[in-house]
Amino acid sequence: MDRTLFGGEFAEVVRLLNEATSAEELSEHLKLADTGEDPARLTEALLLRKRAGGGVVNNTDELYAVMGREAILRLSRYAEAEAAARRRIALPDPGFGDVTRERSDRRQRLALALAKQGRSAEAREVLEPALEHHRKRRADGETGTEFRLTFAEALYTSAIAQEDDAAGRRARAQALEAATAELDGLSDEARQLQAARLLRQWIAAARVM
Repeated sequence: MDRTLFGGEFAEVVRLLNEATSAEELSEHLKLADTGEDPARLTEALLLRKRAGGGVVNNTDELYAVMGREAILRLSRYAEAEAAARRRIALPDPGFGDVTRERSDRRQRLALALAKQGRSAEAREVLEPALEHHRKRRADGETGTEFRLTFAEALYTSAIAQEDDAAGRRARAQALEAATAELDGLSDEARQLQAARLLRQWIAAARVM
């Protein structure tokens, strides 16, 4: 169990976070744990995750992923999302699982936060390794739900990070079409997922910008 956060009591605090049933309870747990983070901000992120049916948080990386994702998807706090993504990138690589995929996901989280703040060139630079990772998975025949959602989000991020010139507008339109194609490839059940619906909303908004 990762013990780099919460003063070496991560497992106990995560248990409290996952079992909390109200904002007040969760905030109090965080204050008592002396996390070094803003209790109100963590409370908001974790409760939003719980209400959306998210699973438990098991380690520091997952906590920062939750903080960044909730900030950018539901709260539109892009600077906070960037900060969480940068803290996540600074963590050591996991000692198990697909390390390349984890690195890609970390970069994609940061790129989306940067793109949402209008820092297009920086977002494109950060995102490119993640896009290459997704393209390789596609070439290898990957078509699962998780892959399609992740790739669609990366393509959307690429689209909104393009420059506002003729070449950038063409690249933007192509990326949005490709993102839509990934979502169209989802099963009927997967299309009802909150992430899929939100991505469609983002893509529709980007088309008229």
